[in-house]
Amino acid sequence: FFFVNFQLKAHMNPELTIILQNKLGGVATFYKNLLATDHKDKFDINLIYVTDQSTDARLKRPLGVGTEFHLKINAEAGKWRNARQLSRLISSKQGVVLVNHPIELLALTLYPKPNKTVIFLCHDIEYLQWGIEYQSVIDQFIAHNSHVFDQLRLLLPNRKRRIHLLRFGIPLPLRQKKIVNEKLKIIFLARLHKRKGVYDLLHVDEHLQESGVHVDWSVLGDGPEREQFLSTIRDKGNFHWQSPTTTQECLQECRKGDVFLLPSRLDGTPLALLETMSLGLVPIVYEFCPGIHTIISEDLGYVIPVGNTKKAADCIMRLNSNRSELSLMGDKASSHIASNFKLEERNDAYFSIIEKQIGANQKKIIQRPTLTNRLDHPSIPLTLAIVLRKIKKALIRLRKKLQQQ
Repeated sequence: FFFVNFQLKAHMNPELTIILQNKLGGVATFYKNLLATDHKDKFDINLIYVTDQSTDARLKRPLGVGTEFHLKINAEAGKWRNARQLSRLISSKQGVVLVNHPIELLALTLYPKPNKTVIFLCHDIEYLQWGIEYQSVIDQFIAHNSHVFDQLRLLLPNRKRRIHLLRFGIPLPLRQKKIVNEKLKIIFLARLHKRKGVYDLLHVDEHLQESGVHVDWSVLGDGPEREQFLSTIRDKGNFHWQSPTTTQECLQECRKGDVFLLPSRLDGTPLALLETMSLGLVPIVYEFCPGIHTIISEDLGYVIPVGNTKKAADCIMRLNSNRSELSLMGDKASSHIASNFKLEERNDAYFSIIEKQIGANQKKIIQRPTLTNRLDHPSIPLTLAIVLRKIKKALIRLRKKLQQQ
């Protein structure tokens, strides 16, 4: 059900436990960058990877830091049993737990760890609901998008002093002199998911073709729509797909691009946006969240209405016909990221908050959620619960059949 890769430690530091989903995406890369600097050396790091039964692409490899724990979600077991299994991987030693999703929040609610301070990372507006639902177990909130930060303060007015707005950082790649391609190359770097707008790329390309503008597309990423998307672009010679294994491979491909297009419906601060801007690509993104304007001003790129593929094509055509503007905006975008998102400086801010929470455990009254289905209670053996569920379903079918007679 779970296993642990344990490494013996010569001394005991405070524990920093990070619980993250075993999925490709920005959250995993966020933690990879957070643990990339020497700040982590003051802690014993525990990483708990939670693997659910979704079709999302998994991490290519673990982050390779500290002690690794792995939990595979059992859908038949129900949320409460899975939460109990997860709680057993969280020690009672003094330290901090960084959480993101409902499963870990439920685990810490049902099975509190008095010596642990709980810090909730609210990555985008979807996370707000979980922060509100489990607010009683959360000690500190961190948002990296200004709109999400404002919403947290609005929804939790009594917790304002514990809500922080912190930009995160990225490793700044060596900026090379950029040569604009004769035929513009558009980069899409995200999970292959409908919510990320992967199929919008096709509509944008149709608008460009109708206007006589031809571009190359480099689609980087993996996800649940991979097979369907690849079958769609099979006969399109200007579309090329890759799923790079390493960050270095990914950035090397991005360097070849001119424009970064992200037609996402939901995001906070996309790491891919910062990474491609740092390389001098001009961003074109949907206004998936008002806070995106604090990153992309009018002189750095374009923020357009969600779903407006014609507007996206218009922006590309404008850059295609004005190469000097493309180069100037790319240079400004790169300088903006270099000035505001340096990894070492941003990690200073994050670990400043984390370190202050060591031993600063707050007295809190945790509101225990109500179990809606008694068969989901961990005290009932799973095999018995499964049998009882089958009997219940059979009785329901029998009753419906008798009512129809």
